[in-house]
Amino acid sequence: MDQPLDFIPTEDLVSEIKRRYDSMFFIGYKRTTNKRSDYHCATNADPHEVIGLLEMAKDIARDIGASDED
Repeated sequence: MDQPLDFIPTEDLVSEIKRRYDSMFFIGYKRTTNKRSDYHCATNADPHEVIGLLEMAKDIARDIGASDED
């Protein structure tokens, strides 16, 4: 991947992340118009691993929110 990330298709980027991590769960959101949005979800994890990753993400989001209040 020697080219700028802007020119690499999302599917290729996600494939590379899946290759690098034992467990990953990705959710992406893009507002395409005022009436329509696109979501992208990718994982290489078992269902119980996805739940664990989501719990970790929830804790991180809570910590970020707490640090923003300081």
